[in-house]
This record gives sequence, C-alpha cells and structure tokens, in this order.
Amino acid sequence: MRRCKQLAAAGLGAILAAGVSPAALACPGAEPCEIAQGTYRLRLPAGWDGKVPLPVLVFMHGYRGSADEIAGDVMLAEELDRRGVALAAPQGANAERRGASWSFPGRTETGRDDIAFIEGVVADMAKRIPVDRTRLVASGFSVGSSMTWYLAGQGHGLFAAYVT
Repeated sequence: MRRCKQLAAAGLGAILAAGVSPAALACPGAEPCEIAQGTYRLRLPAGWDGKVPLPVLVFMHGYRGSADEIAGDVMLAEELDRRGVALAAPQGANAERRGASWSFPGRTETGRDDIAFIEGVVADMAKRIPVDRTRLVASGFSVGSSMTWYLAGQGHGLFAAYVT
C-alpha cells in the first residue's frame, strides 16, 4: 500500500506544480473536517501563503483503512510537500460496523452516496482554501482506487485527473 501511495504522489509530478515544504493540518485543533455526510482530513504544505490556489490530491483509503492513516503517512506527506500539494483524505463510511469502505455500483454496503460525499468534501475544502481546480486530482488505494474509477465515470467532471 505504501508503494501505491508513493506512485500516486509521484504520478502527480506531471500534473501538479512543485513547490513548498512541510505541512500542517488545516482543520481546527487537528480534528477532522466535518461535513453533513462524514469527515475528511485536510493537510496543507507549510510555507504556503494562504492565497495562491493549491493543487490538491484527494486520496481515498482502502477497505478498513482510514483518513487518519492516509494523512499521517510520512512518505506520502514528504512527496506532496516536495511538490507543494495539499492532501484531502476522506473517511469511508461504516468504520464501526464492518470496516470503512466506499459505496458505488456493485458495492453499496455503506448506504451513503459517496459521489455526493466526495463532491461535498471538495466544496467544503474550497471554502477553507483556494483550490486550483485545474490541478485537482482523485486517487486511491484498493477499493479507494475503485471509488476513484467510479468518480471518473460518474463524478460530473469534478476532477482534472484520476490516478488509480
């Protein structure tokens, strides 16, 4: 999984700008960002001026994974920091029941409309920080990668690129 995350971050090199250094959590008190459908982690590059629109990687965890795990991955953070890229890590639903996962055709176990959830994550994030939508990238690991494919087909052109 670590190698998949590294490859996703490296694949952004052709898409996203290089730039700034270390990062910090963007939501108050190091808590997850909350929206009506769930939560997500938002990590920003340190040294960012707070004004220039950021490229963003929205990375969906695998089955039984977590947004905390993605946001806390040191190797992924280093790669994104090196490139000046923000990270949004949405939390799959039903972590307490059967393990966190995603809903899409053929896999509807969470009962949540995850297309609407990811759209909500992007909308909320855009309220918190200026997002360069020409460099907004969806990616994921395992079933998170399947969710990325679903977003590519059904996500209404929300993302500029998809890395699975």
